[in-house]
Amino acid sequence: MATPLSPEEFLADEWTWLLEVRWAGRAFRWSVEPVEAVDGDGARWTYAGGLEVSFGASFDLFRESPGHVSLPFDLVFPVDVAALVQAGHDLAAATGELSMWAPGRLWEQRRVVLEGRLTAPEYGAAGEPVSFSLEENPFEDRALIPDARARVTLATWVHHDADVRGRYYPLVFGAPGVFTEPHGRLGKTSGSPGLLVDTRLFNKGGTSYLLIAGHRVAASHVRVVDYDADDGEGAAATFAVEHVPDGLGRTVAVVRIGSPGSTVPVKVAAGHEYWVRWEGDEDPAETAGLVGDGAQPGSAASVSRVAPVPIDELGSGSSGSGGGQLGLEDLLPDEDNEEPVETMFTGGASSVEPITDGALLNRRRDGALFGAGELLRYMLALSTLRLDTGRFAAIEPFLNRFQVSGFLEEPVSPWEWLEDQLIPLLPISMATGPGGLYPILWRADAGESDAVAELVAGPDLQRDGPVSYPSKDVVNEIRLDYAVRADSGDFMRSATVTGEDVGTFDRFTTVYSRVSRRRYGKKEEAMETEIVYDTATAKLILSWQVRARGFPWRELSYEADPRRWGWLTRGTVVTLTDLDLHFERQVALVRDRSWDGHHLELTFLLLDDPVRDRRHEARVGPDWIPAARRAASE
Repeated sequence: MATPLSPEEFLADEWTWLLEVRWAGRAFRWSVEPVEAVDGDGARWTYAGGLEVSFGASFDLFRESPGHVSLPFDLVFPVDVAALVQAGHDLAAATGELSMWAPGRLWEQRRVVLEGRLTAPEYGAAGEPVSFSLEENPFEDRALIPDARARVTLATWVHHDADVRGRYYPLVFGAPGVFTEPHGRLGKTSGSPGLLVDTRLFNKGGTSYLLIAGHRVAASHVRVVDYDADDGEGAAATFAVEHVPDGLGRTVAVVRIGSPGSTVPVKVAAGHEYWVRWEGDEDPAETAGLVGDGAQPGSAASVSRVAPVPIDELGSGSSGSGGGQLGLEDLLPDEDNEEPVETMFTGGASSVEPITDGALLNRRRDGALFGAGELLRYMLALSTLRLDTGRFAAIEPFLNRFQVSGFLEEPVSPWEWLEDQLIPLLPISMATGPGGLYPILWRADAGESDAVAELVAGPDLQRDGPVSYPSKDVVNEIRLDYAVRADSGDFMRSATVTGEDVGTFDRFTTVYSRVSRRRYGKKEEAMETEIVYDTATAKLILSWQVRARGFPWRELSYEADPRRWGWLTRGTVVTLTDLDLHFERQVALVRDRSWDGHHLELTFLLLDDPVRDRRHEARVGPDWIPAARRAASE
């Protein structure tokens, strides 16, 4: 993984561009000026001159997919390109690498900026320039999940119910089907499908397997519901989970349901739909014997494992949140305090006692996978994408505050599923860099103490244009429907963040929603998610959404000295002082950076925060004198 340049590294050397094109069994190399690099083994890498590069990189805050990265080039190859193409060497199959390198460094110490394929090539006779673009599509995922072999066929299950033939094994994570009702009651609904893969009856030596997941699971028991039983009245029972191989040797999770005539209320019935609730471990005394004919149905008793317990504060940003440990109650109104302590990531996460039940096993294999950060990495590991794994690992604990549950059973690429289902719920943007696809985490609580640099407008940072407001709809009342009933698609719960002064189980307010509503009026939006059952997580999602979207964003650009500021990367938190604009250590994010080898342009994104920036409100009159100017005059 290529790490970002440190300020010391960037300032220490004169960096230049290197381009390598791999085609027709050869490597063709160019640089801005002819150079020769030496690697650690003493081999020499020669680059011809004539390369011109203007490279810009940007990211959209909370955009699920980064755009294509494409750079155009016009270069003369030292070979007859037309002759090689006629000989069968397809120029459109060529690949390339653009990197930065400083003379005096080893060739291995170059920093790869872009890797991809040549697109839209144009060529002529020998000696004529070849035009092409070097393009990287960072989210072109060629994988599909579930695996094509993970489905019900005669090869996998000879005695399956004809109604499930061809169905894919569900990939199940978390504990779908269990949610929190008002006042802490445990709500239950259909969570994930069960497939009747073996219809042979117990009393005839069969197994009557109901497949509940196409992989090993953490749960020892699950609740199975047959809504078609008893002429539509329905039936439910708790069963012990077993792990068995299918006909192709794949280990899957199954339960043994009852035969007709048994006392177990859930029985083998061709054509019936079965649904699974991942309620967690039952009392062994209540579930004993629930694996064969004559077993008595166990109690559906279960305890909710979702509880707003204290969680450690992350970060030391001056967001106005204060220190200490906060829980879900800090997202809700405080009757004794008109302005309750509120912050996105220091409170409101669904933290629970150690969970061992549920479906998909976590990385340690000592419990179920619930955290969104771990699920993000799990799914990406199944993809074909080039990943900056270190950056994903770094934010995993942060994102695990979001607890998710659900399933998928239709073929889809891991990246497409993440784009559609998971990433929109999280405060991250996706970008590409030298190590591949990577996440940019929005730290809502970022303050001056989180800034890695303090930039002051002056000779090495000159504003290029006015402050603008990118087009973006303000939203300050958001409803999120969650806890989906899998068999019907209906949502059992909803939560709303509002600018009204309310405080109920399913409607809550924050300082950001209230201030936004006072400024811009009521601006509503509705969302829904099929992978959240946890109420605390639903409210955490709404809290960061209203904080991010409750106010317009501002952006402005500066031409910067590349020797001093070229090391800054996208998403970096900085402070910006510009006396002409009355900015004094204004917290900002680096959104765009464009460099042609000589000129560096930086674009900054300013996110209004009425809590963090409240201290500046009195400094906007004609008598205001910034601290920097006061110090200079003294």
